[in-house]
Amino acid sequence: MGKGDGGIRIENATHAPVDFDTNIATTITAHDAGYIEKDLEKIVGLQTDKPLKRALHPFGGVNMIKSSFHAYGREMDADFEYTFTDLRKTHNQGVFDVYSPDMLRCRKSGVLTGLPDGYGRGRIIGDYRRVALYGIRYLVRERELQFADLQSNLEWGQNLEATLRLREELAEHRRALLQMQEMAAKYGYDISRPARNAQEAVQWLYFAYLAAVKSQNGGAMSLGEPRRSWISTLNAISTRAS
Repeated sequence: MGKGDGGIRIENATHAPVDFDTNIATTITAHDAGYIEKDLEKIVGLQTDKPLKRALHPFGGVNMIKSSFHAYGREMDADFEYTFTDLRKTHNQGVFDVYSPDMLRCRKSGVLTGLPDGYGRGRIIGDYRRVALYGIRYLVRERELQFADLQSNLEWGQNLEATLRLREELAEHRRALLQMQEMAAKYGYDISRPARNAQEAVQWLYFAYLAAVKSQNGGAMSLGEPRRSWISTLNAISTRAS
């Protein structure tokens, strides 16, 4: 932990991040594998390619990132700022587009606070155990079958708006699962299959959680109730392996 402790001491002394990206929008696969002390690590995975290096989450809104750059005396890459100001609509811009004039005035004056333009959502607790229990290949196939089952709705013109939205979401699920598999492969792991032992179960579950925090930046990202979710998963995998 020497490398990590040294960086933490620097941050405590300077009240600033050791490092952060200036031109890479974080996604599940945006960064190469990162380690604290590779030869000593039993469970691997960092949000970026270096310890304590902060990632950029621009999809919620670029203004908060610009404020952080200004606070720490750094310059945002011009092309990056242009992309998320003029080319790629962010959550922040989308919310402001639907605010009424009265809402905007109340927001500016402080009458209304806690509005959803800064953060897309608060706390998400995902069921990350499924990656360890079933593996990515099964979960992808599950989405593909659900996608195919909706074909008759399209052919008969039934619930078109809901069907198209669900198909889009299933396609996003499939894409994210495959990206998760790609991310794990950078660390030398094949999570297309279920975990076979306790260490793999923890690693697979952590990869699923890591993918979530790499692609989301909300008020909290939780693993859920560890004793219940982790122990039940470990018991199931241990029973299957024996």
